[in-house]
Amino acid sequence: TFPSRITSNTEALHELFARYDARATFFYLGWIAERFPQLVRKTLELGHEVGCHSDWHHPVFRLSPQEFRQDTYRAKGLIEDAIGAAIVGYRAPNFSIVQSVPWAYPILEELGFGYDSSVYPIRHDLYSNHGAQRHPSLVGKCLLELPVATWRVFGQNLPIGGGAYLRILPYALLKNGIRSIN
Repeated sequence: TFPSRITSNTEALHELFARYDARATFFYLGWIAERFPQLVRKTLELGHEVGCHSDWHHPVFRLSPQEFRQDTYRAKGLIEDAIGAAIVGYRAPNFSIVQSVPWAYPILEELGFGYDSSVYPIRHDLYSNHGAQRHPSLVGKCLLELPVATWRVFGQNLPIGGGAYLRILPYALLKNGIRSIN
């Protein structure tokens, strides 16, 4: 019932990145690629990477393996149709590839993804995965896990990349954390 802001907000990001000659990965939902294929195509044409963020934004840990496979297969197809090229990156909604869904990695590999960036190794009520690797690692025969950036302070992983944290945490904290891991 609300007017869509998808195009205007994404184009604002395109303009911001162009101003600083920066490139990013845009993880799109399949239903967005289906309704706004020109927007997804434009993202690629501007030199950004296009990845998959599921079809309907349901957390992986709330899906069965078959539901996850169907959702991801459909989303990947819609996104690839929109851009006319293969995609290799996946990011689960709500960083929801956690210890309880080890079956997700073989499915991503089977569907042709080269990397996943769905693990956020922090303590969190919804997607706690604080014991996960903080650095890139192979999680299948050829699937690379690129965890979201954290800053290790006093034995705890603090979130500094991705999600609402980029909008909520103080800039100084994020800046110091990014400097630390770089």
